Amino acid sequence: MIRIENLWYRYSSDENWVLKNINFSLNDGEIALLIGPNGSGKTTLAKAAVGILSSFYGGEIKGKIFVDSVNVLEKPEEAFKYVGYVGEDPEVQLVTLTVKDEIMFGPSNLGLPLKEAFERAHWALNVVGSLKLMDRVIFELSGGEMQRVAIASILALKPRVLILDEPSAFIEAPLVRKLCGELRKIADKEGITIILIEHKLDHTLKIADKLIILRDGETVFQRNIEEQSFKEILKYQFQEHTGEHISRGVIKRKSFSSKAIVKLQNVWYRYPRSQKYSLKNISLNIAKGAKLGILGPNGSGKSTLIKIIAGILKPSKGYVTKYSNLKVGYVPQNPTLSFTRPTPYDEVYETAKNMGVKEPKAATWKILKLLGLERYSKKPVLHLSFGYRRRLSLASALVGKPDIVLLDEPTAYLDFEGKIVLANILNNIAEQLSTTLVIASHDTWFISEVCDEVVLLYDGEIKFVGETSGLLKKPFLESFGIEKPFNEEGHY
Repeated sequence: MIRIENLWYRYSSDENWVLKNINFSLNDGEIALLIGPNGSGKTTLAKAAVGILSSFYGGEIKGKIFVDSVNVLEKPEEAFKYVGYVGEDPEVQLVTLTVKDEIMFGPSNLGLPLKEAFERAHWALNVVGSLKLMDRVIFELSGGEMQRVAIASILALKPRVLILDEPSAFIEAPLVRKLCGELRKIADKEGITIILIEHKLDHTLKIADKLIILRDGETVFQRNIEEQSFKEILKYQFQEHTGEHISRGVIKRKSFSSKAIVKLQNVWYRYPRSQKYSLKNISLNIAKGAKLGILGPNGSGKSTLIKIIAGILKPSKGYVTKYSNLKVGYVPQNPTLSFTRPTPYDEVYETAKNMGVKEPKAATWKILKLLGLERYSKKPVLHLSFGYRRRLSLASALVGKPDIVLLDEPTAYLDFEGKIVLANILNNIAEQLSTTLVIASHDTWFISEVCDEVVLLYDGEIKFVGETSGLLKKPFLESFGIEKPFNEEGHY
């Protein structure tokens, strides 16, 4: 059980309240879906419930948060006994070398016998559909695999309250569907209260008992799910998945130069100390002005391929040839790790200067405004929501006007409005500047809206290369762990 009463919070760097008079309660075994636009206060609310806001971020907090009978704002050191939390950045929660050690770490620290700790690890990995990862090394995992391991590591603790912040951000739809079903079973069987913070509603709405919508730090909607239809719920949020909204303002360009600016020839890649190749015999030409999508499930090699193209990784075998003086912009899967300056303005301005941009100050303000970051220009980077951090990473990549932009899971943590904005921006820079785009994602809607061509990766191998529209019509798509995008009726 969790009960939040009259909760207010503001960061020490901001005079505005980020949370404003939040009130709600959940009983044992209930699942709440907490949604709202980027920057609405969802993650801040989650961190308050875990008892880490004041100790990590300072600021001013008012109100009460009870988990069972404990007020975690008064006794934050007690929160870990009751509340399990998987944050937006699962990578920073992983502290051991192997998956098995990671998931057994928590139960072992609770004093459980080794056999019981292993049984919990086995059970938790099964819940997230990842038993095959048990003996893997953490640093070899994809972002989606890390996310599943982070969730399993908290599940193994069997907390009274479980808070998952964007659990589907890097996970493909079939596994999200399985995870949601398992969470419903756990809530019913174990009596665990679950709060899901999400932008994707298609699977999460089906298992939730209650819906809570935040906007600008306030609760604007709070009801039991069965009281509202799907369309009525979307009206309170941001018209997600309606056909007229999806197509608004998106520009697509079908023609591009046949001149290749990047060529991959028989590329293989294997990570150090790994016995398995992550990429196998990849041959690919990327033309100037192309908009290329790389689709594939978790662990298929998408991020590795992006890093090979960027020059971050060198092939174990094979060759990569690039057009001379090619300027590359790279947006990593985890944007936080790439930031070196305290504020968005400083981050983009320093990048512009280092790239030799003329009038870097003007260029910085222009790109911040384009990406909706102007109002956050002087805010500490680590106080931004993950969705806005992703926008900031893109701003740094674009400010130098690169010839090719490589984006790794760019829609993770973005609300649907953010996806619309990003699709428009990318299509416009491709149209106006002939910028080449390469986008690695499992978001079929986004790939279909931006990319003309697509590569389907599975187990490190190319299974399809061709027009995006052609792939999305293929009957075999779901057999590779990829679901088709929403149509006008909001269904697959």
